Amino acid sequence: SEGYANAFPIDVTSIDENYVHKADINPWASFVPAVVYWSTPRGFLTPVLHTGWRDETLSWHETASAHGGFSPVPAAVVRGPEAKKFLSETFVNDMENFPIGSSKHGLMLTDDGNVAAQGVLIRTGEYEYESQWLSPWFEYSFGLGNYDAEIEDVTEKRLVIQVQGPKSLEILEELTKTDLHDIAFVRSGEAEIDGLPVRILRFGMSNSIGYEIQGRAEDARHIHKRILEVGNPHGIRQIGTLAYMMNHTPGGNQQAQFHFML
Repeated sequence: SEGYANAFPIDVTSIDENYVHKADINPWASFVPAVVYWSTPRGFLTPVLHTGWRDETLSWHETASAHGGFSPVPAAVVRGPEAKKFLSETFVNDMENFPIGSSKHGLMLTDDGNVAAQGVLIRTGEYEYESQWLSPWFEYSFGLGNYDAEIEDVTEKRLVIQVQGPKSLEILEELTKTDLHDIAFVRSGEAEIDGLPVRILRFGMSNSIGYEIQGRAEDARHIHKRILEVGNPHGIRQIGTLAYMMNHTPGGNQQAQFHFML
């Protein structure tokens, strides 16, 4: 692991969190040169490869991987006295055992049993829940009923960066200067990175260790840069879209566009 960590270090001097935004670069991440890019329907380029798929694939086994290329994530908040009723009537999941600060792998089906949407569902308050990757089916389903609740699209307000691998906890504790050992699977905790508020969600599945750093969109570039700077001595790697799917398949993190093709 030590030899691997030093094999392809990130050139942190090349990271630019203040670059002038152009439509062809993801505005939710600091600019780091990549080997290959591809254009997304959202109007900006996303890295396919950084150091190569072999190196990137090894990272979450040997050290840690960082993926910030998919922000902004489709996200919505539902709040109100009947928010829980809406979720209970439209999700496969049981909403009774759902304490504040916990999350679920939310699963929504069509009437004939096909997967319509899947993603992260977080309970953020007594009558408030946040969804990620469940839109637009989430909003569509809400509109079919008549609930004493309201729904808000927060896609443009959210930052999500994944850090996964055996070094991920060590990196995040150094980054936040906080003991994060007590965050259990599908639980979250509040922390700060350089005074900026973040939510640390533990999401690693299939006996893997992994986290999501969730925060405000306006803090995205700085947080992305700091993750790479702090993680670099530990052998962290950025992963592009190619390794991202390889990362999620053995890790048990299902993707609608990859694992649940209808």
